[in-house]
Amino acid sequence: MARAADVEELLQLLTDSPDGLTNEDLEKSGWDKQKLLQCLNPLLQAGRVDISKTSAGKLLYTAVPAEIAQKLRGLDQTFRMIYKLIKMAGSQGIWNKDLATRANMEHRIASGSVTKICSQLEARRLIKKVTSVQHKSRKVWMLYELEPSKEVSGGNWYRDGRLDTDLIERLRQCCLDYITNQNRAVTCEDVHRYVVSQGVSHISHSVEEIGDVLRSLELDRVIMVVPSTAGDSIAKQCYVSRPANLGLDYITRIVDVPCIACPVSAECVVGGRVNPEECLYLSKWLSLSGRTSDTTDKDGAPAAASANDGGGSKDAL
Repeated sequence: MARAADVEELLQLLTDSPDGLTNEDLEKSGWDKQKLLQCLNPLLQAGRVDISKTSAGKLLYTAVPAEIAQKLRGLDQTFRMIYKLIKMAGSQGIWNKDLATRANMEHRIASGSVTKICSQLEARRLIKKVTSVQHKSRKVWMLYELEPSKEVSGGNWYRDGRLDTDLIERLRQCCLDYITNQNRAVTCEDVHRYVVSQGVSHISHSVEEIGDVLRSLELDRVIMVVPSTAGDSIAKQCYVSRPANLGLDYITRIVDVPCIACPVSAECVVGGRVNPEECLYLSKWLSLSGRTSDTTDKDGAPAAASANDGGGSKDAL
């Protein structure tokens, strides 16, 4: 008869090893065969330990959480076999047809029985059906507590197998609002921090995913990619809003925009020592782009022309 303390110790050891332990692993931990068998029996009867085989044919013991053991209680070995096949599929899941084929070949379970078994396992919240974005007509089974892989679900851009256009549009607008309201070029990390702070999405998005959103805005020609002017040893890709009415044919190189490369752009404010009203370079660029500044000096001449050798932005650039 195994001591309760030993049984509990074995269960804890297996729980701490989610990939399972073989007989050899347990022997190295001080478990001789007799003691191991005595402690395994009550755990197997309670459904707290599962036994499978490694690719090398060795017995592998894994712990079964108490909640799962409770849900499996009363189900015969056939149900447990189907559950185990689905568990082995992990976050990729297993197609209903593949499951039926494997169940028949490996355990001689009829395909009609597989359908009924899956329905009962689903009712007990042990497994769930998910829709594959690659094969929408296929029914894929996986463990209830698992999240489907990106290959199956399509990642955060999909919901219930469909592209979540509402979410994407909210994120695009949030990113665009932030970039438009900045007086400097911003990085993807800057935009990501802002999006997170706004709580626009119920999902936690990565920097890479926000980069995808920015790429879509760039392709729609509402924002532009510019080189960083922060003096980083590794140049970062930055973003600015594209002027709404500026002819696209004139914008061949964003580095031509004087504000982007200006080392004192952070100090440039309306009415300041460094200001856009008196910047010769900005006025010239706007003129070449099909626009002219309507700001004039007190004598009626264009303000940019009044910026002499001692004027604001000329000294700064």
